[in-house]
Amino acid sequence: TMKAAYLREFGPPENLKLETGLPIPECPPNMVLVRVKAAGINPHDCYVRQGALKDAYKLPLIPGSDVAGVIEAVGSEVPTFGGLEHIKVGQQVFGLARGGAYTSHTLAPPHLLFPLGERLSFQQGAAMGVPYFTAVRCLVFKGKAVPEKPILIHGASGAVGIACLQISKALGLHAVGTAGSETGLKLAKANGAVKVYNHKDTNYVSQMKKDYPNGFDVVVEMLANANMATDCDVLNNGGRLIIVGSRGETKFSPVVAMLKELDIYGIYLKLQAPEDYKKAGALLTKWIDEGHINPIIAKEYPLAEAGKAQDDQISGSYGQSAGKLVLNVD
Repeated sequence: TMKAAYLREFGPPENLKLETGLPIPECPPNMVLVRVKAAGINPHDCYVRQGALKDAYKLPLIPGSDVAGVIEAVGSEVPTFGGLEHIKVGQQVFGLARGGAYTSHTLAPPHLLFPLGERLSFQQGAAMGVPYFTAVRCLVFKGKAVPEKPILIHGASGAVGIACLQISKALGLHAVGTAGSETGLKLAKANGAVKVYNHKDTNYVSQMKKDYPNGFDVVVEMLANANMATDCDVLNNGGRLIIVGSRGETKFSPVVAMLKELDIYGIYLKLQAPEDYKKAGALLTKWIDEGHINPIIAKEYPLAEAGKAQDDQISGSYGQSAGKLVLNVD
């Protein structure tokens, strides 16, 4: 049998309840069954639980997508897919589940699982998923960032920000970061930011423009409703604005985007094609082996405290932006 943190009603964190003695799902021909060792918490999981995305999610459900664990069964058709030599029983993997993550057993498509290797812990593996695949999509696939032109990670101390900085270092990029606390600024610097600015300082934008008079080639934006106008202001001609997060509406004049011929991209991982997942996973696996990627864990929780972990994720009460929250499942 298996255990899982189940959501049977949208609402507060208390609605996430640990259930045990559940049947382990059968492994369909095109899927992989993973015994989960650790699961990562993402803001998206919290929005699902609150009911903000109820059109896309049907109850009851097991939240989450980011997992690390051991492959327990492989569907009969999977060996015919090609390019998936690492998908075998007993292999330690990280990646994205489609059967929920807050559980001891989950199903995942084989193209969303990658070898964890010996260097990282299961907890670090569980911190990879959404943040690191998002970062690759931002910097490599959409941003097409190059070493000779500076880029800005606007909100560099959260999970996606740190992933962007570590990947920037692997790619030899000149990455500048912002954060809103001393801890965050230190963290950004330690993870590869060439220069850091406190985005709570009233004059940080003018300081940034003084230091980078030619602007940035790419801006990765975590809070677009607050910063979109600033982003367009600091981008160079033909620059790319990559929107990862937003918590509301914004006043924005498209004139700047016209005059600079900016490209503006939204990022929604669910739309990423299987081939791009494979490419991204190959890059991440390489960078893990080379030592560039070291996910930072802010706090670990037992599976029974999934609700509390989500509450902390939304309130930021575990210390403003200091890495990733993870559930220890096994």
